[in-house]
Amino acid sequence: MKVMIDTNIFISAALFPNSRAAQALYKAMIEPYQPVTFKSCSRCRS
Repeated sequence: MKVMIDTNIFISAALFPNSRAAQALYKAMIEPYQPVTFKSCSRCRS
């Protein structure tokens, strides 16, 4: 299963390793999930 992970989740997980964002990231990185990342930018949003 593919899971989209926003770059903000990576940053939050790095800054706060015991946070919910970190827990979600750890769960998304193990099987059966396949992480897919997209770069957040103001030009990408419409």
